[in-house]
Amino acid sequence: MEKNIDEFEMFITGCAFSNCADICQAEQEKNIDKSIFCTSPAIVNAAFACEVFLKLLLYLNKKDFKKQHGLKSLFDDLPIDAKERIKRYVIEKQGRWCDAFGIELLEKEDKAFNNWRYNYEYDWSKSRTMYADIGFLFAFKDALKNESRILLKPREFPNWIDD
Repeated sequence: MEKNIDEFEMFITGCAFSNCADICQAEQEKNIDKSIFCTSPAIVNAAFACEVFLKLLLYLNKKDFKKQHGLKSLFDDLPIDAKERIKRYVIEKQGRWCDAFGIELLEKEDKAFNNWRYNYEYDWSKSRTMYADIGFLFAFKDALKNESRILLKPREFPNWIDD
């Protein structure tokens, strides 16, 4: 592995985007009239936090990764035991890993970062709505954060990480 990565800084970066997503979500819940302005930033920050944590987990497991935003392929490259712990956490927090048709929610949210970051380029002629399973995305980012933290122990973490 040729990458020069500061794993602790990578964890802090993932936490920063995760916290930003949480702040956007809290603002959205607090003020429903302005909630439309918080949806895209919440999704983009949550999805990017997922990406950073996934790449960190791959790095900590001595697995190489490419510069790309697809969450599913990054997740698929994790060791089986890590994937199972993450799935259990998501199911415990969110209640499911798959939709009613048996399709993994991760597959549906694979490109959430690109889709929502560039939502102004969305082809509205195909559908009048954009969709993201925010509950899944937030549970997934929290599971990835938790798994990263486990692998980074023992470390001293700033207080704001758990906010």
